[in-house]
Amino acid sequence: MIVDGIEWVILRTVALSQGRSMTTLNNWYAFAEKNNRLDELPEMRRDFTARETRFVRADQLDRFAVFATTLNRGDLAEFTKTAFGDRADYNKKWAQKKRDEAKAAREAAGIPKGNPWA
Repeated sequence: MIVDGIEWVILRTVALSQGRSMTTLNNWYAFAEKNNRLDELPEMRRDFTARETRFVRADQLDRFAVFATTLNRGDLAEFTKTAFGDRADYNKKWAQKKRDEAKAAREAAGIPKGNPWA
C-alpha cells in the first residue's frame, strides 16, 4: 500500500517473509517502547484500515536485522519474563494440576493403575 509516496507493508507479511514469529516482533516492539529504542525499528502505523492492521515502512525493513544483531538477549529475556510472567513455570503447574485431577478421577472410579489391556 502506498500512502503519501511511502510504501507500507503489513507486519504479518514481513514476519512470514523474514521467518520470524509475530510473538517475536511484538516482544521487540514492546521492549523497544519500554527502553526508548523505537527509532531502531521500522515505523509502524495502524490508522490505514478500520481493523487497525499494523503496517510498517517498506524502506525500513532492514532495521529488523540491525535490531536483532544489536539486541542484548539477556535484556530481552529479562523483559519478557517480567512483562509476561514466567510462562514455563505456569505451564508446568497447570500440567501437574491436570495430572493430579486425572489420577484422582481414576482412583474415584476404581480404575486400576497402568494399562488394563497389557
